[in-house]
Amino acid sequence: MRIGLAYNEKPDASPASDAYAEWDDPSTIDAVDQALSLFGNVVRLEADEFFPEKLALAHPDIVFNMAEGLHGPCRESHVPALCEYLQIPYTGSDPLTLALTLHKGRTKEILAYRGFRRRPSVSSKRSPTSSGCRFRIRCS
Repeated sequence: MRIGLAYNEKPDASPASDAYAEWDDPSTIDAVDQALSLFGNVVRLEADEFFPEKLALAHPDIVFNMAEGLHGPCRESHVPALCEYLQIPYTGSDPLTLALTLHKGRTKEILAYRGFRRRPSVSSKRSPTSSGCRFRIRCS
């Protein structure tokens, strides 16, 4: 079995930058590769700008998706969307779920529409500190 391992490797960036905070360290990618190799031949597919071509050429039997994506509000949905397009099975959530849950405000709207109770919240495109926000921000 050919197993595609879709990932984003954390670059050697400034520790102060959180742009790549959710990307994986090389040691994590190596560990996942090693674990998956018990079940077949692992093909590493870094989810970069060349991912669509790499995926089409490798055409694995299944893709183990641990990629966070590169750009945009739907970035986590890129790998599964491409897998669906190429009819390659993959692990994890589908593109709609990943795109929706990355947008917390939209998720809350849908859950409220379906009758789920939720805490009141405010969505903003600007940082609370830069917009002069006077509300307390609670991270949980």
